[in-house]
Amino acid sequence: MKKPPVVDDRLELLFRHAGLAEKQAKLYRLLLTTGEERVSTLSRRSGIKRCNVYALLRDLKVRGLVSEFEKGNIELAAEIVGKALDNGYTLSEGDANRAVVVFARVNDFKRLVYVFQQLTALKPANPQYHASLAAAYANVGRIDDSVAEARAAVKADPSFEAEARVFLKQLGREL
Repeated sequence: MKKPPVVDDRLELLFRHAGLAEKQAKLYRLLLTTGEERVSTLSRRSGIKRCNVYALLRDLKVRGLVSEFEKGNIELAAEIVGKALDNGYTLSEGDANRAVVVFARVNDFKRLVYVFQQLTALKPANPQYHASLAAAYANVGRIDDSVAEARAAVKADPSFEAEARVFLKQLGREL
């Protein structure tokens, strides 16, 4: 049997302190890593019972972090959404969260940075968006910006500080 991918614990910690429960954080990070997946696959890879995955996905959907969409050509979806953004399309929060899934699936971290910038501008008090932007910045090598966003997440939710310190320490920085 194939081993599930190693999940980045730093992000799970960030998501937990942004208000997600342990299993929600685990599932959300897995979705950001893999993109769209069947519930059975999510259950197997996360170690979370299938019936619980359905409930967790509903919770994440209510929070605006995940969405459902018909299976299709993800590369084409990324191209279409990218062109829309290039032509000045303004994302709603729901559209932005759907774009996150698409761009994460094709590892387009530059677009993820852009989308999370839009989300943090739209909802500056949302520590989850700042944490996600910090991670996206780290993925494109913008470490100073990553530090700034981790600090913004802590400012939005001071209980986030311990995990932000761990995240930044792994980047060779301090809070």
